[in-house]
Amino acid sequence: MALPARNPERGTHAPVRPPRRVDVFLISTDDAFLIEAGPAFSDRFRTTSIDNLADLPDPAADGDWFVVFDASGQADAHAAVGQLAGRIGRRPIIAVLADGDTADWKAALAHGTVIDALPRQELPRPRFAAALLEAAERLQAGMPPQGRGGAGTSRQKWTMRVGSALAIAAAAGWWLYHHSAVTPTPATPAAATANERTAPHRSDAPPPSTAPSVMELLSAARIAFADQKSVLPRVDAEPRGDSALELYGQVLARDPGNDEALDGIARIWAVGRARIQSDVGVGKLDEATQLLATFKAAPVDPREISEAESAIALARPHWLATRAQQSIEAGEFATAEQLLGQLTALGGDSSTVLELRRALDARKADVQLAALARDVKAALDSGALLEPATDNAGTRLQAMRQLSRTSTLTLNAQRDVQAALLSAAQQASRKEQFELAQRLIDAATDLGASAGTAEAARTLRAEIEASAQRAAAAAAASASQAERSTATTTPPPHPAEEYINAKPVRPLDVAYPRAADDAGISGYAVVEFTLQRNGKASDARVVQASPPSIFDASALAAVSQGRFDTSHLGELPARRARIRLTYAASGSAQNASAATPKPPAAAPPTAASPADQVIAARPISPLEVVYPERAASRHIQGYVIVEFILQHDGRATEAYAVESAPAGVFDANALAAVARGRFDTGALVGAQPQRARIKINFKAS
Repeated sequence: MALPARNPERGTHAPVRPPRRVDVFLISTDDAFLIEAGPAFSDRFRTTSIDNLADLPDPAADGDWFVVFDASGQADAHAAVGQLAGRIGRRPIIAVLADGDTADWKAALAHGTVIDALPRQELPRPRFAAALLEAAERLQAGMPPQGRGGAGTSRQKWTMRVGSALAIAAAAGWWLYHHSAVTPTPATPAAATANERTAPHRSDAPPPSTAPSVMELLSAARIAFADQKSVLPRVDAEPRGDSALELYGQVLARDPGNDEALDGIARIWAVGRARIQSDVGVGKLDEATQLLATFKAAPVDPREISEAESAIALARPHWLATRAQQSIEAGEFATAEQLLGQLTALGGDSSTVLELRRALDARKADVQLAALARDVKAALDSGALLEPATDNAGTRLQAMRQLSRTSTLTLNAQRDVQAALLSAAQQASRKEQFELAQRLIDAATDLGASAGTAEAARTLRAEIEASAQRAAAAAAASASQAERSTATTTPPPHPAEEYINAKPVRPLDVAYPRAADDAGISGYAVVEFTLQRNGKASDARVVQASPPSIFDASALAAVSQGRFDTSHLGELPARRARIRLTYAASGSAQNASAATPKPPAAAPPTAASPADQVIAARPISPLEVVYPERAASRHIQGYVIVEFILQHDGRATEAYAVESAPAGVFDANALAAVARGRFDTGALVGAQPQRARIKINFKAS
């Protein structure tokens, strides 16, 4: 055990006084420099960080202090150190230089003011600690400073050696503590028992203490201060008490006036405040708030804490708006709703909140429309255009239109559905599935009339008329062949159960062939056809006629345009039916049967139509005349003169062909065109129906 120094005058041992604390002024604007230099200062030093030379005390005043000067960022380190030396006189200077910039400092070291000029990488190493001890020893010994180039006395050399050895030992101890990360822990019961057995028993020995001393806490704080990861406590875990801030706080709990702990916390707060400002600048408000919370219990100026809290509060509305916009763009609607609620509660700008609400609603609609568009495409791919009735491409498109009619997604889906409907209608028409084709065209038109839908409708009508003409021609040819082969003049008997007697719901428009009427030819035609559920006739053919071929075309045209009673169909979708049309020439005494409409040429004028005058019919718009396909393929040309009764609303009734060439080729097409047309009624007398005629020419292209 080392004894205190002996006082030769009194003959007793004098108490050993602890060395006076030395003030060290660290001149640097770099917080990282302060963190790197911190671990080298023991409790012998009281550090103060300043930014410029004007903050230094008067060099002529009493007090032990020297300067550690950060010259690593100076353009001319020699000049900066020389300016500092002129300011503080003979007080020691430790110059810290940029790595690799330590050449040509022999003259400054020999002058004596500069204790050492060391690179920055030496701060955590024994060289810097030795330089600090040497500067302190020179101040407290009252000796004029000698540079590392001077000789010095033997006592000075001895002091320097002892100081260097102590600094090296302290640095080595720091290195071992830092790398072993040993934390003092209470002894286990087993270990305590073993110690009791092996240690000598002394009645006056104090009980063992496991709490670290202030010196141990300060040493651990210096080590933690050197590691940037250990300066502040972790905000994402429970505090462990091993950060520099927590360790300095434990020191102040025992020694509230400890200068090193107060200075350490001040330096940590400078670093923490800069980090808080940086986090606020980049929108990391949660991190900034958590970091600020770690300083609220520390001895930091409350005004600075309040300023940091105000900066976070001012930045929060903008941060919430930015996060809400990001959540909207990412489709995280629940998060966006939550952030907008917080922004509203904080009193955020109402226009910003309204704009974000609109953006959120629009984004939700886009997501819903995208999902519905995928559903529409799936229906199109599976061919579900009209069926099932409650879930097809059309019904799914209607859901999109209810959500937004003007969205690009809706318009594109509508275009695709309409195109698919028209394409399917074209295929059905080619297969002579005219009813299905009409339904498809109607569905396409419901989505919006266009040139495509109008053209599809015209094409379908032409296909229907062409099909009827082909059926009529085929039936006429078949009947003629049958007439010639059987040479009979009476209809063959047919079982009553095979056919139903067709009953027109209104009189048929029968055109009496002009040539037959002029020649005084009378006769009949029996037409067989399929009666559909809608009352229309399809697959019509003449099964019996007398005389052969004379009245076939007229009879087929009348049946194709007629509508028939469907009460006899029962539950069947269609049945074969027959009707007999009787033709009586103008001079004949033969009466038409009750089931057969009278030919217009033989019928007396109606009371509503003039009997003696026939006017020229003028269509309001060009008639839709379909050229027979068979005639067109054979380049057959001709005309048809159609006579009809012009009603006051411009419609044509009781139309028939009074003249045609070649006979029977174009009659049905001409009559169909007149029936669809609308005519000028300006020539009517007193708006009363009147007979009219029109000539329709057929010219092959």
